[in-house]
Amino acid sequence: MKPSRDTPVQSIAQRLVLLKPYRSRLLLIYFLLLLTASFQLFYPKAIAFFIDKSVAGLESTWIFTMTAAMAAVLLVHAMAIALRHYLFASTGSMIVADLRNRFFQAVLRQEVGFFDAENVGDLTNRLSADVEQLQEALTVDMDRMLHGVRSI
Repeated sequence: MKPSRDTPVQSIAQRLVLLKPYRSRLLLIYFLLLLTASFQLFYPKAIAFFIDKSVAGLESTWIFTMTAAMAAVLLVHAMAIALRHYLFASTGSMIVADLRNRFFQAVLRQEVGFFDAENVGDLTNRLSADVEQLQEALTVDMDRMLHGVRSI
């Protein structure tokens, strides 16, 4: 198999096309990322508010209500993080399964002479290792990129 001579922009565009069937899941992941980032920005303000009101000597029912509200926010935050990680992992697995299926179908469509010219071990290696690297690039690296965009 000949290596691709695409430019980096073409290479990225080809990879992003692979994500199109999963765009709703990826948008949900990005929404959950923004939601969890908002919660992380909320905590210091909420704790400062809690301390300020506690020093002011308000009644104990207010403290109980505020503690319950913070526990609820922490629970929603934890669930959003868990759902985001689950969606990233499951979407990555779906992408890998789709890529392997596409690659396998492309190999099956080849003429018999193709298999005489190509080493079966190389094809097997491409089927396993290259697809795993692409999964890493499309999921874990995408998660890191989204974290980077969020921090800007």
